[in-house]
Amino acid sequence: MPEKWALLGIHDDSSRAGAVASLERVDYMVYVASSPADLIAQSYDDKYSFVFMDANFGSPGSFNLSPLRGVYSALQERVSSVAAGLVAFTGNEDLVAQAQKEGLPIMDRRDFRIKNYL
Repeated sequence: MPEKWALLGIHDDSSRAGAVASLERVDYMVYVASSPADLIAQSYDDKYSFVFMDANFGSPGSFNLSPLRGVYSALQERVSSVAAGLVAFTGNEDLVAQAQKEGLPIMDRRDFRIKNYL
């Protein structure tokens, strides 16, 4: 069976640890990005079937969609063909509205449950 890989860009330590544990329980290999640049660079690798990220990864609390824009640009073709999934979330309603206005995939953090994607 081929390895399944997920890429994470999550601010909060406990949320990140929970995501890693959930993914590993269902046999995913997990790469945790160290920075927005690392997350975007890794997004170009075809081995990832899922990317889970804070929309403003690397800038907690900011109104910064650059990380999401970069990852979406890297994955757009694979997401469109359902070869990869991108799940971006935030607790900032204004950031959700802006991302939706730009056509970026995003959801409210309160609605995010990693188990719904596995």
